[in-house]
Order: sequence, then structure tokens, then C-alpha cells
Amino acid sequence: FQTTVAPTLLKKEDILKIVHWIAPAKKYVLQNFKGGQSPYEDSPRTVDPKFEKIKPYSKDFLFSLQKIISPFFEIVQVR
Repeated sequence: FQTTVAPTLLKKEDILKIVHWIAPAKKYVLQNFKGGQSPYEDSPRTVDPKFEKIKPYSKDFLFSLQKIISPFFEIVQVR
């Protein structure tokens, strides 16, 4: 399973709920949200332009989540 962790949409508590729903899974990937402008002129990075202004979570935040949820999975990756 993989979750894109986007500020304003998901908080730590939401990730913990997801973990309990999918806990029998062996692997879980936390992917950081990427806002901002797309590197391609004619292609938006996000479906909704208002998300372009949202800053992603820090790597420290994602690694702290990884540490908290790692007992529930064989593998937890941060991207």
C-alpha cells in the first residue's frame, strides 16, 4: 500500500487510522506530497491549482511517522 501524505488533507491521526485498516499488509509506503509548479509548461503538477501552494511535510515528520508505524509492517518506506 502507498499513501501520498499531503498537508491539509492528512494528519498524523489520519495515517494511524489508515495503518489500522491495512495492518495485515506487509509493506507500506509514505510518499510525500509535491506541490508547486510543474516542470512542464503545459501540464499541471496537481489536479486542483490550489494545491500548488501547499508545502510538503518535512522529511523529519515522515521519518517520525515511519518509526511509529513500523511495528505494524515488515517494510515501511518513505519517498
